[in-house]
Amino acid sequence: GFEKTLLRELVLKLRPVLYIPGDYICKKGEIGKEMYIVNKGFVVVIGDDRTKVLAELGPGSVFGEISLLAVGGGNRRTANVKSKGFTSVFVLSKNDVQQTLVDYPDAQETLRKRGKYLLRQDKKRDETIKIDLKS
Repeated sequence: GFEKTLLRELVLKLRPVLYIPGDYICKKGEIGKEMYIVNKGFVVVIGDDRTKVLAELGPGSVFGEISLLAVGGGNRRTANVKSKGFTSVFVLSKNDVQQTLVDYPDAQETLRKRGKYLLRQDKKRDETIKIDLKS
C-alpha cells in the first residue's frame, strides 16, 4: 500500500542530530516545526516546573509529532523534552512532511486523526498531573 512508499520517502528526509546532556530539544509553548525519533540514548519529558520527569523515551521513541500535524488549532509544543545524556535523534521537518504528504491524501487523513487522538491523550495527562500536584 501507500504506507511503504510514503515511509520510504520520509526516511530519506531524516536528518541526524546529536544532543549533549541537559540540552532542551523542545520547550512547551514554542512553535513546532520538526518531529523527532530517538536513535541512541534517552530523552526525558519534563513538567512545567522543569524539574519533574513525566516520562523517559529511549531508542525508537517518537516525539514532536503533535506540533508537526498542527491539530487542535495550533502547532505549539505540548511538552518540554530534554536530552538525558548524549542522545542521537533523527529529525523530520514539517516542511518535508507536508511536501511528501501532497501525494498521499489518505495518509494525510490518517495522520490528522492520529494527531487529534494524541492531543486528547496529552490533555488527559495534563489534567492527571494537575490533580496529582494538588494532592
